[in-house]
Amino acid sequence: MNNTSNTQQVEEQVKKKTFSFFYIFIIVIGVAILGVVFYSVYLMRDTVSNGADELKDVYNLTKDAEIEKWEEKYHDDYYDMAEKKYHVKTVANINVIDEQEISNLEVLQVSDVEYFTENKDDNEYKITFWAKYTATGVYYVDLMQAEYIVDNNHNTVTVRLPEPKIDKFSIDDEILFKKDDAFDDNYSVGDNFAENKRKEAYSKLEERIRSNQELFTSAKKQTEIIVSNWIKTLNPDRADLTVFVEFVK
Repeated sequence: MNNTSNTQQVEEQVKKKTFSFFYIFIIVIGVAILGVVFYSVYLMRDTVSNGADELKDVYNLTKDAEIEKWEEKYHDDYYDMAEKKYHVKTVANINVIDEQEISNLEVLQVSDVEYFTENKDDNEYKITFWAKYTATGVYYVDLMQAEYIVDNNHNTVTVRLPEPKIDKFSIDDEILFKKDDAFDDNYSVGDNFAENKRKEAYSKLEERIRSNQELFTSAKKQTEIIVSNWIKTLNPDRADLTVFVEFVK
């Protein structure tokens, strides 16, 4: 009887110890699982945070690139629109020349000189004639034909003008020496001779000035300077204003 009772007591103690170890094992496993869960959440949060930062950087880079792309597109579209449709004359913030004020803008005065000498043996009138002829002309541009393309966003003005033309010719003559041996008493012969030589010199000088490419190039450069400075003077608050001048035939 005692042996049976002792056996039961031992079995109960074994069961209690087994249950205690099992309970402790369950608690340990539970704590470990919770630790893994919390650590995973931490890693996930850190990963999401880093990902968000990287995504933000990518977004900023992409945003800047998109802004630049659309800004360039807007500039091109704006320029084309102004060029093809409006040819803007006056736009807010940037003022341009009022072409009604000046139709022909004088940009450059040019001159050339011709010397003429003729001895009495060279003509039937026995006239000795030396003279200096100075011809002048004025290059101008017609502002009535000007077109202005204004870009306020990029602070530029493009001016399209016809090429400079030359006009307003005049000639001065300086008689260095004149002697009429055959017709000393007939002044009209000498005067007519001098007038004919003057007309001949005038025609020669005018043609020479008109065909002088160096003078024409100088007139174009002077036009660019005058028009550019003029527009900048009309816009003193825009120190960085850029003016482009284009010539059309």
